[in-house]
Amino acid sequence: MARVFGQTLTYGSFMKIVLVNPTYYSEISLGASYGEPLGIAYIAAAIETMSEHSVEVVDSVGLATHFDKVDRLMRIGLPEEKVVEMVLEKEPDAIGIALVGSLHSKEILQFINNLKKVTPKTPIIVGGPHATFEWQACMEMAPIDYTVFGEGEETIVELLDAISGEKQDFSKIKGIVYREGNTGKFIKTERRPPVPIKKLPWPARHLFPMENYFKNKPHHYYKRKPAASIFTSRACPFNCIFCSTTLFWERKYRARNPIDVVDEIEFLVKRYGVREIHINDDAYLTQKKRVETICDEIIRRNLDISCQIPPGVNLSLLDENLLRKLRDSGLYVIRPQFETGNVKTIKYIRKNINLEKGREIISMANQLGMWTQTNIIIGFPDETKEDIETTLNYVENLGVDSVGYVLPIPFPHTDLRKDLTERKLINVDFPIAAVADSFFLKADELEKIRNKAQSRYKWVRLKQIIRPYYFMTEFFPKINSFEKISFVAKRILAGLLAKLFKKYV
Repeated sequence: MARVFGQTLTYGSFMKIVLVNPTYYSEISLGASYGEPLGIAYIAAAIETMSEHSVEVVDSVGLATHFDKVDRLMRIGLPEEKVVEMVLEKEPDAIGIALVGSLHSKEILQFINNLKKVTPKTPIIVGGPHATFEWQACMEMAPIDYTVFGEGEETIVELLDAISGEKQDFSKIKGIVYREGNTGKFIKTERRPPVPIKKLPWPARHLFPMENYFKNKPHHYYKRKPAASIFTSRACPFNCIFCSTTLFWERKYRARNPIDVVDEIEFLVKRYGVREIHINDDAYLTQKKRVETICDEIIRRNLDISCQIPPGVNLSLLDENLLRKLRDSGLYVIRPQFETGNVKTIKYIRKNINLEKGREIISMANQLGMWTQTNIIIGFPDETKEDIETTLNYVENLGVDSVGYVLPIPFPHTDLRKDLTERKLINVDFPIAAVADSFFLKADELEKIRNKAQSRYKWVRLKQIIRPYYFMTEFFPKINSFEKISFVAKRILAGLLAKLFKKYV
């Protein structure tokens, strides 16, 4: 018998599934900044707690003690032959493989081809955002038996039940694509409703080499170590033109109970000695009162942690009171999601951004001693050089400590890609994760503008900081303790070493 979120299922024998976090390759300039794979950790937890199937993990990325250079790329993880060997040693009845990012899909699909050659009768299951968006291409390029699309915690348990059972009626399992037995034809079932997040178990971190993640993370990015990641919610209620998040999670925002969130943080502190938490929600600041409750509970329990929210936060709900609560509960860097400084572009990308409020929030955060960062996208299809310059001028007068200028990438199935295709700026075969031309500027011109803007900003920021009044009111609060100075020194040293050796440090 197996319990699946309140349901009871019957099936035959129990299975052992091995989940694989596969090796991938990255440009050296991008570096090996990675974190524990919470996606498959949630899947593993669901199998452990909601079924009687057994689960083991081969975490190629986490098990690697160093990263080797292969041709012009950095291999993030163990050599492929070692991963295959480790999987086979566990004698799995099924193999689950994370297929998350589009950038690394080709090498992972090749890995699946090679793995299937040595264990042809073992069912291979894939899941993750790329598998969800591009399931047909993936299943045509590799001998994948089943694709789990969308959220997989409920689906994987039902799928294992069906594979191990006498009556294998896969058509009734929501959220999968499978190959029809006689014809090999792909059959896609209806989408599964969003998982009830409040019933989910915590990620099965005990199956992963957490100590390796603590050791191998590039700690100059963090104020304290060790650092761990959590999710406190799923989905995003917004509708940005360039984002693929809603395609995977849908737009039904679901948030965990704030007490349960802080319970997990406290567990990480006590079990692993974690001193910094990274909240990886796509839309953490969606329910203001909930965030305030999390802050208050962290303070009440005196957890003494540092905190980041790497994906950024919704600018519209920020105010001085919330900034203080966030700071007092450990947040030391804040990343408001500006995206642009141009009113015309704000409308195009469908963002709710108040540019004047943005200036006020950044100034408040600076005065409260918080590091301020943001990402800015330049080069949308209707943007002229003058439009881009408007954005650059806005950002350069904003007062953020650092900015990352990026170019818009039309990821598959996003509204941005559809718009570019309809307007014939790209065709249907346009490469995944490539930069498109705009109506006014070629992709290589946009790249030059981006690089120049990135270099220009460093000097702009330096000129701001050396102004005496500004330094005392909006920069000194960030460096008024030994710990804060140490964090800055680590960042500066890492940057110098990176330039000296021309590689990621």
